[in-house]
Amino acid sequence: VNSSQGVAVTVPTVTTVVAGQTVQMNLQISVDATTNLSGLKILTVLARSTSSSTVASPQSLPIEVGQRTDIRLVGPSSSSIEVTPGGGDFETNITVINAGTRSPRLSLTWSGAPFGVTLTPNLTIFDVPAGGEVSLSLSVSASSTVAPGRHPVRLDLIDESGGQSLVDMSLDVLVQSLPDVRLFTDDDSVIVGPLDAVEHTFTVVNIGAVNTTYGISLG
Repeated sequence: VNSSQGVAVTVPTVTTVVAGQTVQMNLQISVDATTNLSGLKILTVLARSTSSSTVASPQSLPIEVGQRTDIRLVGPSSSSIEVTPGGGDFETNITVINAGTRSPRLSLTWSGAPFGVTLTPNLTIFDVPAGGEVSLSLSVSASSTVAPGRHPVRLDLIDESGGQSLVDMSLDVLVQSLPDVRLFTDDDSVIVGPLDAVEHTFTVVNIGAVNTTYGISLG
């Protein structure tokens, strides 16, 4: 059997064929998944005697190698992005890698973001050439009302031709806690004489979710 590079053929063991009889012999054909082989390929098959020079007329076997879909999604190494409530947009990069032989049109969708967390990619529908890649910029923001903490968001790449998800990725949106402090005093005023020092107490209350060191100063 003569085959194209990337097409693997396993031939059966030799078999004695009785005069006037027929024997069926099966070939096992596969394609190396690491190659970008696709399209019509021709196998040339021969029947050759192991004890003489007798050879049957060759037969051509056309095989159609289907296109292979292999899409990968690569995000930030930490699989997370930190945002500050009400602090504007924070950006991260996402790379879509096409290791297959198809050139699909994809759409980016997401789910799981809580109310107040906004994701804005620079592209939502795009083509990825076979063997190529596309870099996406993703802006994430959180309103001032979003609770601090970890908010997992799922990103999906959808094949526009069939509507199925080809790959997904989890991205944690880490909403940071904002420091917030209040200053209180029990008295509206204090009377100080020319010779006597008077102490007056102020109460500092940390109403945020971050441990912060504060001091008293005059404004």
